[in-house]
Amino acid sequence: KAVPRALRESETRDYIDAGLLNNSPYLSVLREERDIDLIISLDFSEGDPFMTVRETAETCKKLKIPFPEVHIPSQDVKRPKDFYVFKGKNAPTVIHIPLFNVVNCGGKFGLFIE
Repeated sequence: KAVPRALRESETRDYIDAGLLNNSPYLSVLREERDIDLIISLDFSEGDPFMTVRETAETCKKLKIPFPEVHIPSQDVKRPKDFYVFKGKNAPTVIHIPLFNVVNCGGKFGLFIE
């Protein structure tokens, strides 16, 4: 009885991508009742590897959702390292891992980004 009738009788299901905002599911895991301590953020985009984590930090600040400040060293914007750790008081720690980085791509880094 806990399962709605429409679900019991339907042969198909429709799902919504949790990453509708910022192309990442940050906000769905940041609900207060989830009590999240650590987020591992994987970025596979060939564009700005910090866009989702930066935009999430801005959105969370506006909505008063605990999230660490995101500061990217200027020299890393075009040549990202293999991972970043963002920490904040009363906020989850975020480990951000851009796929296209100087460690993974080595001297061929420029071939993998826009």
